[in-house]
Amino acid sequence: HYSATGAAVLLEGMTAEETRIRMERGFRYIVAVDGEEVVGVGAMKENTHLYHLFVKAAHHGQGIARRLWEDLRDHA
Repeated sequence: HYSATGAAVLLEGMTAEETRIRMERGFRYIVAVDGEEVVGVGAMKENTHLYHLFVKAAHHGQGIARRLWEDLRDHA
């Protein structure tokens, strides 16, 4: 849970433009989809730092976060 200010700061760093910049800098992203819906995302920085790992609440408990983490880890 974040304060309104904390949430705003987090979301500012998660725009498409900020994500594109991180990808250009070598961050690896992996996305989980269910049909056409994005249900999770993970990002790895420099093969050493898990940067993002999010799964939509409706999809918690299905092993999605574990699979995202394992794929990022194994690729590193």
